[in-house]
Amino acid sequence: MLSDIFVIGNSTIKLDAIASTNDYMRELLTKGDKITEGTVVIAENQHGGKGQRGNKWVSEPGANLTFSIVLYPKFLRPSDQFELSKAISLGIVSYLADTLPVNLSEIKVKWPNDIYVRSEKVCGILIENLVSGNRLTHSIVGIGLNVNQKIFDKSLSNPSSMRLLSETEYDLSLTLNGLCHCLDRRYIDLRNNSTQRINNEYLSALYRFEEFWDYEIKGVPVRAQIVGVSETGALIVEDEYGKQVHCNFKEVVFS
Repeated sequence: MLSDIFVIGNSTIKLDAIASTNDYMRELLTKGDKITEGTVVIAENQHGGKGQRGNKWVSEPGANLTFSIVLYPKFLRPSDQFELSKAISLGIVSYLADTLPVNLSEIKVKWPNDIYVRSEKVCGILIENLVSGNRLTHSIVGIGLNVNQKIFDKSLSNPSSMRLLSETEYDLSLTLNGLCHCLDRRYIDLRNNSTQRINNEYLSALYRFEEFWDYEIKGVPVRAQIVGVSETGALIVEDEYGKQVHCNFKEVVFS
């Protein structure tokens, strides 16, 4: 078993304002700077935050956590890179379950990269992986967690925050520290090859798992249920007749 040393959050780079913490971290790595694994880049105001596939992440300055972590998961094969997404998602779920006055069953991972509490989005994740040959050389894990924000843009369909869910204002530094510890525990699990347990917990936390809902799958309206996630991270859905389809991001629209 690998050493259970504290990795995530061991070093922090704090910025007042930046377009994107993921972009900033990537620039440091591109320049050849030696960045310790687990280093966090956090910005009080991230004005150009990105979600999956170019979607925009909007956050009120000074109210939330917008940060990126660099990891070197060279123990993972490129084909297994979605295992990192599972571990990160479960770390966030664990932190919210420990912190908010809600049941664990009310906190869900909406595939592929959102965290929901009571069907409201409180967190988004963007992981950018660099693959070289048959190795995953580094990963930049971007996280946007709505902490103290109370008013959101009306164009957003279902946003919420820790403060709205608990009627409590949170210290951002303490929140970051607690979240990093939960993420670290899950990353250690992944390094120690606890993939079966991670997979089981991920499915238990998966939003709408084994529930029939209306979806649009590859442009076609379908009544279906989510039955799993493939090794490469594709969502597996099954219609009422038992036919299964593997969906990549933006090939399935949730109703």
